[in-house]
Amino acid sequence: MRDALATTRTTRTTLPRLGTVLAVRGIGRVEDVTRFATEHQSAGYSGSALLDVSSGNNVGRCLNTCGSRALNSVLDIIAVCQIRDGGCG
Repeated sequence: MRDALATTRTTRTTLPRLGTVLAVRGIGRVEDVTRFATEHQSAGYSGSALLDVSSGNNVGRCLNTCGSRALNSVLDIIAVCQIRDGGCG
């Protein structure tokens, strides 16, 4: 995994709590990040973007249940580890 990750020349492993395994899982799901024109498209792909919903005069947001559940899982693990370990530093 380390050798495969080294060939991608990614800097993702410099992020706090993001090790080799999670980086490889994330890269494997996203493949080429340049296919997303905006960060909003990337968030939609991972299922981490909220969706606007409305009914009559009520407007709100709900959790997006579409997108890559595997990629969303990677993001969730990173977030939980950062919270558990006292933030991003």
